[in-house]
Amino acid sequence: TYYYRVSAINAVGETLASTEFSHTLGATGGIKMTWAAVPGSTGYKIYGRATGAELLLDTTAVVLEYTDDGSLTPAGALPTENDTSGITVNWGAVSGATGYRIYGRDDGNLSRIVEVAGQATIEWTDDYTLSPDAINIPPEIDTTSLEGQITTNITLPAADITAIKTQTDKIQFDVSNNVATTRAYPEGAVVADGGNSDIEFKTDRTETDDDYWIGSYVKFTSGAQDGQVKKVSGYNGTTKVITFYSSLTGTPNTGDTFKIINE
Repeated sequence: TYYYRVSAINAVGETLASTEFSHTLGATGGIKMTWAAVPGSTGYKIYGRATGAELLLDTTAVVLEYTDDGSLTPAGALPTENDTSGITVNWGAVSGATGYRIYGRDDGNLSRIVEVAGQATIEWTDDYTLSPDAINIPPEIDTTSLEGQITTNITLPAADITAIKTQTDKIQFDVSNNVATTRAYPEGAVVADGGNSDIEFKTDRTETDDDYWIGSYVKFTSGAQDGQVKKVSGYNGTTKVITFYSSLTGTPNTGDTFKIINE
């Protein structure tokens, strides 16, 4: 007689194992077991064969059956707690950022949960060990450039989780020292050119000085790149081509509009 338990796993952790079940072989052979799917799981772990002391036999993908043919030696203790609860939030790195603040929990009334340091830190898991403080998202925050980059991994069990969205502080610009133009946010449009790409494009701007817009930020206001913000690394006063430090998600189309945010 052999005994088995099955647990479900996801990106965060593992559930407790199922109730022990057993099967008695009448002759040499294998034991095939089946189970019902666990919503949100990414695989399962099989434990067996001694009653009350099952050890890890194997880890499977998202399947609903497994056959123990006796070829594997069990090793690894049963889980002692369900550590699958939590939400992993991912976002794209923001140029110039020194860290990120995570807001969440109550839809429509998000409060700060944690602040993480480092521009390259682009993932954080909420395991409910921290309590949000009284600091809400500043009303002037602009997260347009991040909306399409945020992904969430809703893990099981998640009965009390309905939605989550992070917001990120955007560097605020002081337009009082604007020396490039008398307007805080001059506008422009993409001009057709064979050299247009995801990192540079020709504009309808009329400035003739090279590097006139270097160090400024271009925010697209229409087209497929709408909402994306990139820092200008160069401007050619003759060709009117703007170049970025980092690439857009695609090549802007002729006629797409933008604003220039400059200090």
